[in-house]
Amino acid sequence: MHDMFSINFFFANSNIGSIADWMMVFISIFTAVFLILNFKSQLIIQKAQLKVTAIENERYRNEILPRIKLSPKGIEFDHRTPVYTIAPNFEFIMEENACKKFTMIVLKHTDCSFTWPIDYIFTSPTLLKNDTVIFKPLITFTAETYENSKAIIYFEIKFYDFIDNYYRQDFIFSYSKGGYLIDRFAPELIS
Repeated sequence: MHDMFSINFFFANSNIGSIADWMMVFISIFTAVFLILNFKSQLIIQKAQLKVTAIENERYRNEILPRIKLSPKGIEFDHRTPVYTIAPNFEFIMEENACKKFTMIVLKHTDCSFTWPIDYIFTSPTLLKNDTVIFKPLITFTAETYENSKAIIYFEIKFYDFIDNYYRQDFIFSYSKGGYLIDRFAPELIS
C-alpha cells in the first residue's frame, strides 16, 4: 500500500519528473535570475567607467592643448606720405605645450593693402614651447583710414597637438590712430 505522502507515490508519475529534475529546474531559474542581475550591475558600472574615461580624455586633451600668443613688435609707421605704411613683426609664440603641422593663414584684411608672400599662408612642421614664428608683412593704408577707421587683419591658425587632435585659433589685429588691438580667440577643436 502506498502512503499518500510517500516520495515514491508523489513522484511516481514519470510525466512530472524526479526530484533531481525539479532541483535542476530551480537551480537553473536561480542561476538565470542571478546572471540577469549581474549583467545589469555590470552595465551600470561600464557606463560609469565610460563617463570617467571621457572626463579623463578631455582633461588630458586640455593639458596638452597648444596655446599660441600673437605679439606684434615694431609697430611704427611712416606717415610722411598720403599712404601710411607700417611694417610690423607679428610674432606668433607657442606659449604652452607644442604643436605640429602649424599653418597660419591671413584670411582677409580690411581698409588696408597687405603685402606678403603668395596665398598669405605660412606653414611649419613642428613648433615647440617658446618657439616663435615671425611674420613680417608690409601694411599700407590711407590717411583717411588712419584718422577715421581701422586697418584690420584676420589671422587663422590651424595645428595638431601630438595626439592628432586638429585645432583652429583665430586672431584679429586692428590698427588705428589710437594704437592697436589684438583679439585672441581660444583654440577650437575641429576634429
